[in-house]
Amino acid sequence: MHRIAHACLLSVALVTMLSAAPAAEQRFNPKSPSFATLFSAFNENYKQALYATQQGERERSVGELAATRLTWEMVLLRYYETPPEAYRKDARWKADLATVSGYIDAAEAQLHAGNLAEAHASLEPIRRLWADINERNAVRRFGDELTKFHEVMEPAVLAGKTADEANLAAFQGKLEALTPGWKKVQHFGFLPKRAEDKKRFKELVAAETLAIEELTKAAEAKDCAAIQKLAPEVKNAFAELYLAFG
Repeated sequence: MHRIAHACLLSVALVTMLSAAPAAEQRFNPKSPSFATLFSAFNENYKQALYATQQGERERSVGELAATRLTWEMVLLRYYETPPEAYRKDARWKADLATVSGYIDAAEAQLHAGNLAEAHASLEPIRRLWADINERNAVRRFGDELTKFHEVMEPAVLAGKTADEANLAAFQGKLEALTPGWKKVQHFGFLPKRAEDKKRFKELVAAETLAIEELTKAAEAKDCAAIQKLAPEVKNAFAELYLAFG
């Protein structure tokens, strides 16, 4: 519940600031770091809602999705009409932000009905949409690279969980995209600023690298039992990295 309280405090602070600012200042300085701050708050809540719904944790999902809604409304309040400088020329800005709102609306309705899997499915496209928005506007963001990797990782992991002699070739075909996709993540150039975050980041990257290497070795050995065991580890290691730094 502390996440919701924090989001509420941010919302109150933002509304107070807007109501107190002169009209000229409400056009907002495009160089202001506020978009990064607001989007980061939304993104952290979104990631937690995505994870909670995937894990089937209803009570936690309700809280995380409520916080996601609050922080998303703050992004809309400040930047829907006046996009940040990097997105100022994006003709699809408003339409895409409205699409994000629609996904959140759907997830809330599905969660209210007790359909956590459907709520998760409604939330899932948001990260890909933001990756598309950023790519369209030449904005580089590490979380987007993780999202792109997730799109090749997930099919490989799902195929690996049920790998046997009959479908081994199909699994190996999906696995081929894993290593080049992961190299793009490794070569992105992202590194947290704080020492403790750097240490954690390097540990998580190393864990995912090792998980991929072990799964690849099992595939080369055509060891289906090992593949089934190791495939989930690739997703688990990725999930920790995404939640921490995505």
